Amino acid sequence: CAQCSKSASCSRDQCQLRQSYAEGSSWSAVEGRDLFLVGFNHPSEISVGTQGYDESKLDKEFGIHFTFGCQNHLTGLFIKQLADGIMGMGVSDAILPVQMKKQGILEHSIFSMCFARNARHEKDGITAGILTLGGVNPVLQKSPMVYAKMGENGTGWYNLSTKKILLRKGGGTSAKEPLLDRKKNLFLVSDDIHLLNAGSGLIVDSGTTDTYLPSSINSAFKSAYKQITGTEYSNSPVQLTHEQVLALPTILIVVEPFDPDADDMDPETTVGLAGKTISPSSPKDIVIAIPASHYMEYVPSSNTYVPRVYLSERSGG
Repeated sequence: CAQCSKSASCSRDQCQLRQSYAEGSSWSAVEGRDLFLVGFNHPSEISVGTQGYDESKLDKEFGIHFTFGCQNHLTGLFIKQLADGIMGMGVSDAILPVQMKKQGILEHSIFSMCFARNARHEKDGITAGILTLGGVNPVLQKSPMVYAKMGENGTGWYNLSTKKILLRKGGGTSAKEPLLDRKKNLFLVSDDIHLLNAGSGLIVDSGTTDTYLPSSINSAFKSAYKQITGTEYSNSPVQLTHEQVLALPTILIVVEPFDPDADDMDPETTVGLAGKTISPSSPKDIVIAIPASHYMEYVPSSNTYVPRVYLSERSGG
């Protein structure tokens, strides 16, 4: 037990770990240490057609001795869902990229996640996204990477310094939609930075599949939504065509940039930068667009859509 990590407790001469989650799932584990091999490096093209497990795609050059939790008890979604384990990637010295940097494998202890959507999920050959360790992979990008400032409040979460939330009439999937970027299509929900950044502020968590915004902006959000659509916003199932979903408002979350003085990107043309229409005084703010195709979940059994943005958090979101 002298070798236990900070997260573990000693019981019966073993380093014990356990975690439970808001929707009811939980796991318990004992700590182990083993050689951990990661997927191969992608210098250029990425092939996604390969099915099944291929040992040659494990890059031994990037292997490290890694301490992890070996699960011995699971409840809830960990039993039912596709993934029966979890990769902890919070703000911590214990996470994989930090350990890889400490052992001289990576130059930078950073990572990036690229999400994609699959109609079907199978155990072999899942191609629904890529986790890149040590940086970002420009092969995966259709536009330049923009960087938001991360708050430092010691909670272990990745939290953003949020400046405002808007709804964009007419929909659109991108943070930069030229035809929809006129001021008459933008409806301000809130630009109260003290309200939006209360508590831990807005945090980004890949394990949370829904979006939770502060309850304090509930009435303003619903008012803007009704103004645009003529209908009330709620989290009840609704019957809509796919075309009607695409026409629903896009949620724009505007956050502080990592480097507001960077001059290598034009804020009026770069995807992800606000520009003067959205942020007149700070056009290099970062914009995160959440189109209705992402916040309206389709339920095949009832042929309905369920809005998955909840305005229920007492502090932060």
